[in-house]
Amino acid sequence: MKRFVLTTFLLGLLAAPVLAQSRTPYAGYLHPAGGKRGTTIRISLGGQLLTSANKVILSGTGVRGKIVQYNRAMANNQIREMGYRLRDMALERSGKKSDAKKTKKEKRVDLPETHPMVKALPTLSPAASKAMMARLRHPTARVQTKRAIAEQLEIDITIDANAAPGPRELRILTKSGLSNPIRFFVGTAPDHVEPMWFLYAPAQTKALTLPVTIHGQLLPRQTDRYTFKAQQGQTLVIQTRARELVPFMSDSVPGWFQPVILLTDTNGKRLAYGDDFRFNPDPTITFTPPASGEYVLEIRDSIYRGREDFVYQITIGKQPVVTSMFPLGLKRGTLTHTALEGWNLPTRRIVLDTKRVDPALALPQVFSKAIGSTSVLYHVDSLLDVRESNVNDTFSASQRLPLGRVINGRIERPGDVDVFCFDGKAGQTVVAEITARQLNSPLDSILHLMDATGKVLAHNDDNPDAMNIGLKTHHADSYLRHTLPRAGTYYLRVSDTRSEGSPAHGYRLRLGVARPDFQVYMVPSSLTLGAAERQVVTVHVDRKDGFTGPIQIDFASKTPGMEILGNTIPAGANKVMMVIAGPPRYVNSKNKPGKSKKKDNPIFGRVLPVSFRASATIDKRPLTRRVIPADDITQAFVLHHLVPAEQCLVALTKARHWPQQFLPAKPAPLSLVPGTTKVLQLAAPKGVLDSTTHTASFSLVNAPKGVTLKKAYIKDETMFVPIVVEANSDAAKGFIGNLVLEAFQSRKPGKDPKTNKPTNTKANSVGPQPPIPCTIIAERPAPKTK
Repeated sequence: MKRFVLTTFLLGLLAAPVLAQSRTPYAGYLHPAGGKRGTTIRISLGGQLLTSANKVILSGTGVRGKIVQYNRAMANNQIREMGYRLRDMALERSGKKSDAKKTKKEKRVDLPETHPMVKALPTLSPAASKAMMARLRHPTARVQTKRAIAEQLEIDITIDANAAPGPRELRILTKSGLSNPIRFFVGTAPDHVEPMWFLYAPAQTKALTLPVTIHGQLLPRQTDRYTFKAQQGQTLVIQTRARELVPFMSDSVPGWFQPVILLTDTNGKRLAYGDDFRFNPDPTITFTPPASGEYVLEIRDSIYRGREDFVYQITIGKQPVVTSMFPLGLKRGTLTHTALEGWNLPTRRIVLDTKRVDPALALPQVFSKAIGSTSVLYHVDSLLDVRESNVNDTFSASQRLPLGRVINGRIERPGDVDVFCFDGKAGQTVVAEITARQLNSPLDSILHLMDATGKVLAHNDDNPDAMNIGLKTHHADSYLRHTLPRAGTYYLRVSDTRSEGSPAHGYRLRLGVARPDFQVYMVPSSLTLGAAERQVVTVHVDRKDGFTGPIQIDFASKTPGMEILGNTIPAGANKVMMVIAGPPRYVNSKNKPGKSKKKDNPIFGRVLPVSFRASATIDKRPLTRRVIPADDITQAFVLHHLVPAEQCLVALTKARHWPQQFLPAKPAPLSLVPGTTKVLQLAAPKGVLDSTTHTASFSLVNAPKGVTLKKAYIKDETMFVPIVVEANSDAAKGFIGNLVLEAFQSRKPGKDPKTNKPTNTKANSVGPQPPIPCTIIAERPAPKTK
């Protein structure tokens, strides 16, 4: 009887996700990260596993990319050789002879002649050579190369003259898969690109002409300076993008590049300064030149960090920027005029239109509308809109409302409060929700629910977002849900936590009964599937107003032959792993899946946009919501954020083998108890149990804390995998979701009959297995008494 060895130590537990994802390319940064319409620019993309890159994929229309050159990261000995060559160049220029004894001891190596650093050597001036030497060797100035961004692609981007301005998603396709998306901005102003970090940038001798978009990188302890010409009386906007380009950095505190900009005259007199704009880490400042002439703009990191991915864009000119609007939204299916405030706006009033909004969208939804080259966010709901009365500062002057309304209001001055009253019933659950910070309002709201005597029944300052969706790091919008103790009149007070206020402090307040709903996010937004190959995805649920029911995930677009395995989110679960399976490799003569190998499936070799939908039944009413693609990005070593993507793309490639599939012999859901071992029975693929040369092993993908595996064994042609739940693992208690096993195959120890050398016993992944529904109960069930 054959026995299968199961890896149980920590490295084995981590092996599955590492092996499964190690071949996926990664895009870390772009420089420059944008370009002007009607131009072709060359950009550098820093990343990892880009060797076989063959295609650039950009979202939207009017923008195309072509890969020009791949540059492998130079090894330490090659970096040292660069230093030797720079030294030799300096000695040759000075007419001095090199130290023969010292040179003889040096271990010289070849350099990659196509690498841009090497190609630049013959053209470097003495000052440039000295600067490069400092950046390669000096302990306080050199760049500490990060492995994840050490490789480089040179890409030509062509932007049509009529391409829509704004952000695009750029992905790289390689033979092994599709990279994550990274942002590229289409602009309208001429570009000024700072040379790559390893090239010497001499002091600027010619002032820039406005408008201009500056693209640069920052090294450790570096400050970049740019001189530009400006005319007296112009209202100039200086707008920075840094975090917007690279939202979160996994190994840097505070977790993003925090730019600081300083504007001075040519004598160094300080004129303007910015290290953020309200709660946005990317600063924006305005400046009206007191006289026509030249001015200097400086940019640095707030704590003088720097690296290749500390990239930035600065646009200087008379571009329009919206700083506030009112009202901040409207009822679905209606037209509303809204007033704008800001700089250089082409209009002060616009119409927000939601008549053609997708009806499958969640009830409350945020949209955007372009105004010139800027955009505004606005909120749409199905409830009726009501305007705040502006004289509702006290209980006696409170504004009476029926439940089931959205109030458009604002805290107009420091110390202002808004009070609303409504009639409630005993046992009725009411919800009050503020939407303000999500719409770029500076309001930091706080809600107080009170009875007729003024007693506070409930209050809320910030509504924490456990999933950290988007770029929010300060969850300032308030939310409360409370069951009323008796029938009568109740009061709701809205104010700012710091007693600040202005016409820009707008909000939308939803006041009504609980309205259970949900929003679903799927990670990652880039998938790579071979024939019948499987990839693990993680689905996150944002449950609203107390909704706890099950949710079903399905395809919303045509995906021939693809499947979603384990596609049910159990009741009460907020995070569930699922498996996406690729289409079959072969189809019959009618292009349908089949066992016949008459022709290859024509779908392979393509990159397809794929969309998903989530369905549930709430109060006997079916609801369908769009699943939002996203990527899980780490901030500052610990925190995780779900950053939504514009679209989900699937790269379909022909697999080298059919992934093996181990199915549970008893498909019923697992119920695990802390402190016990549950044996999982698996039916192995045909031929696996009879193998005399190979063995199989398993590990858990992203296992709940405290859940491990023991040795697997074979009995009566069935594989048994013991799953252990540690007794003291509080983190595992209450788990509801799917367990996903990753299967590995390796050769049994032996010798090659031809060479008599030991055979390679490295375990190779044969794919994640279909998810197994699982719950971990809080306590061991009490023994039955006689």
